[in-house]
Amino acid sequence: MTIYGVTKTIITVTGPAHSHYLMSYKCDPLSNNEGKLEFLGGRMEDGEAPVAALLRELGEEEQTGILAHLAQARLAAFTERLFGTAQHYLFHLNISLEEFSQLAHDPSESHGFELVSGQQLHTAELDFTRKTKKIIAMLAEAQESSDSVLRAPN
Repeated sequence: MTIYGVTKTIITVTGPAHSHYLMSYKCDPLSNNEGKLEFLGGRMEDGEAPVAALLRELGEEEQTGILAHLAQARLAAFTERLFGTAQHYLFHLNISLEEFSQLAHDPSESHGFELVSGQQLHTAELDFTRKTKKIIAMLAEAQESSDSVLRAPN
């Protein structure tokens, strides 16, 4: 069994009254995940460090470069989880509603961005990729137990 690396960012967009998660509608016509919501990020290239892979992926998925720049300046911690044969490196990033309003998805990578409430993460009203569902479950478990799932990047 070959293990491969994946980076994902749990991005919290904070507004005046509420916070939401920034997610992307997957653009992959050849998979059964086409059009489903996922956290931003993607597969690591051979020999690529998790932070470098994440910054590259964010640069590919968001056209203005703002999101990759914010991530480079603000990433502070991540956690690792193995889901099947994919070693996931999960980063957290907080951005403001104003910063979110400046972002633009890359149509070759995504069908668009969506702000998803914490409540919506746990309902059947939205369609998430299979691995995104696993990440959401892991986040819910960590929140229930008040455990920190993050560690500082190297």
